[in-house]
Amino acid sequence: MDPYPDHETYKALYLRYHNGRDVGELLDLLRPLENMSVLDLCGGDGCLTLEALRRGTREATLVDMAKTMVPEKILDHPQIRICFKSVHDALIEMRSGSFNRIACRQ
Repeated sequence: MDPYPDHETYKALYLRYHNGRDVGELLDLLRPLENMSVLDLCGGDGCLTLEALRRGTREATLVDMAKTMVPEKILDHPQIRICFKSVHDALIEMRSGSFNRIACRQ
């Protein structure tokens, strides 16, 4: 049994925690985003990643351990690389890469 919920269950569980706050508040702190490369740690349902792309990010990498957390609609998105690993393992794998912005909504 997967210890993580699917993305819809996650959103319902954490709605109170996020207090209805939008990922836009976090992304506002990371401005500018245009033509940047963004790393979304514990990206889960991809809300932050998708909003970053909507705001002009060139490309994004989403890291999450649980495949059930990531909605199908972004699995084949041409601007999103998805890494199904722990943050630790993903960072080791990507140590030679670079990102302009790094975010974690957790």
